[in-house]
Amino acid sequence: MLKKLDDSTKILLIGIIFLVMILFVLVTSITDRGKKDFKFISEYLNTIGSNYSLEVKNGENIISYSKDDDIEVFESESFQNKKYVRYNGKTYLFGIGKLKESQTNNDLNNKCYYDMELIKKLTKYCKYKSVIPGTVSCKISNKNYNNELQSLYGISRQNDKDIVINFFYSDKNIKKIVIDYYDESYYIEITNLNKNDYKGIVNSIK
Repeated sequence: MLKKLDDSTKILLIGIIFLVMILFVLVTSITDRGKKDFKFISEYLNTIGSNYSLEVKNGENIISYSKDDDIEVFESESFQNKKYVRYNGKTYLFGIGKLKESQTNNDLNNKCYYDMELIKKLTKYCKYKSVIPGTVSCKISNKNYNNELQSLYGISRQNDKDIVINFFYSDKNIKKIVIDYYDESYYIEITNLNKNDYKGIVNSIK
């Protein structure tokens, strides 16, 4: 009776080990497939060159940002001067006739929070998770975020919480990005890829 029990126990243990091996293979396969599937996020973002527009919402503030090579245009009703042009390291007031160089103010200080170049750099740290089809969540440690922020802007984030970036996509094209900085969020809609033509603006700079 004892021998039969031992044999049954051995069979049970072998069965359990075999089941664990199958589960391990399945989980590993699903994990690898998930990582491969999410590569399209960084691949798509890297196709966004130097000509695009963004519609950015932060609380009640709405900012229209557009770029054509090294010319950037910022527009918002919440700005002190409604519309700015940034070119060759300087910021100008947008108006009729020649553009005049702007005095220092805080209107454009939050540009780093919706900077596409920074977002592209951050994707290499992403730990992706998808719960709802068409949405991928990416968690990034505060340390990694600050390292990239420091390299581009020379500043560090005061909050020590990790950040979460949610990518909304359709047919592997990113339509919207929501960045949760813990204390505030930025909603970013990508529009007008390769459609901006601001070369005439350079001639308007005083």
